[in-house]
Amino acid sequence: MKKFELKISPKEFVILKSCTSIEKLFLFDEITIVFIEGEEEYLLCNDFIKESLDRLKLFLKQALKNLKFLDSSLNQDIGYMWNEVLQDKLPYKVNEELWVGLCFSLWEGGDDKKHFATWLYNDPDGNIVMHITENYPWHFRKKGESENYISYNEFIRNYKPILIRIIPHQVARQWLAQCEYLLATVRENEQR
Repeated sequence: MKKFELKISPKEFVILKSCTSIEKLFLFDEITIVFIEGEEEYLLCNDFIKESLDRLKLFLKQALKNLKFLDSSLNQDIGYMWNEVLQDKLPYKVNEELWVGLCFSLWEGGDDKKHFATWLYNDPDGNIVMHITENYPWHFRKKGESENYISYNEFIRNYKPILIRIIPHQVARQWLAQCEYLLATVRENEQR
């Protein structure tokens, strides 16, 4: 595979990267998923190909059937709310149920400097939305681990989503076909 593109527009796309060609990929080989917007690159996920693509395939199928509408309790930006959940300002569990926003969490990833969450859902008009948000970097690490430390209050005061894009249904169907092709090829590799 080395590199596989899921295009949104001529200057925006999701890239799946691997050290191995597609003919040699296995279900539990790692892939890196990045979003490219012009010169900007965001690390969205670094996980097993099976986990990453199975989840994308499921979310695309659901969104194409208009089954991924946001819950009415998600009354602010989903990334903003996720940061609040991670800071215990909103409950992670309600009546033993996990925070409803996690139903729309496609991937999480990042590096030492920035960490991102990728969400996929239907908007009220049935459009498929890809929403990339930044997570507060010190949710799970000590503030001394970086010289660029800022408080959570400063981070959230300046918070804004990285990207909100409508993925046309035709593009989503293309992504789904590419995803199914990759998964089928990798599964065939397992049989060899």
